[in-house]
Amino acid sequence: MRKNEVEIILSKPNAHVLFDKIGFTGSFYIEVDAIETLWHQLKEKVNIIYDLDIFAWGMKEFVITDNNGYIIQFGENIND
Repeated sequence: MRKNEVEIILSKPNAHVLFDKIGFTGSFYIEVDAIETLWHQLKEKVNIIYDLDIFAWGMKEFVITDNNGYIIQFGENIND
């Protein structure tokens, strides 16, 4: 779903995380510029789900959990 500069993507639960109780099974996806800079700023301070990587759909991404256990995905479009 998209409205102006905000896009919400609905998806199945993240395959990297076991969901064993009722709760939010999705993730928050934030598209950023300069993802490598963000990665270096955060990687030692947060719980990493998966490290910075490049994916077939043209995104460089990494995934963390925040202090409440929510999954936050950060991605940069590398096809632009």
